[in-house]
Amino acid sequence: MLGRQNRLDLKKDFVFLKEKGVMVSSPFFGLLFSISALKDKPRFAFLISTKVSKKAVVRNQLKRRLSAFVEEKLPLAKSGTKAVFLVKGRAVDASRADLRQAVDQALLKAKITTK
Repeated sequence: MLGRQNRLDLKKDFVFLKEKGVMVSSPFFGLLFSISALKDKPRFAFLISTKVSKKAVVRNQLKRRLSAFVEEKLPLAKSGTKAVFLVKGRAVDASRADLRQAVDQALLKAKITTK
């Protein structure tokens, strides 16, 4: 699980990303992000609607999986990054390998990580 300093949780950050963020799309999620010149730690959030699954257990499992994949890439992430993963319904049936690959590709496409 991401540490407190790497979690995006303020409403103003979500509003900022919604207004000025850039979207990168994947079959399993959309990645809404912004990279600022500030040297803050990279911060991420995961939004999983009840439309994805009515079961909280399933939503929490997805959140933990995505969080673990992002945590692996955290040392490579650019400072000043703020990003939100907007999870789609197809992610429920996706394998761990497919999700990991999608996270890696989205972070590369967004130029949040270099590897």
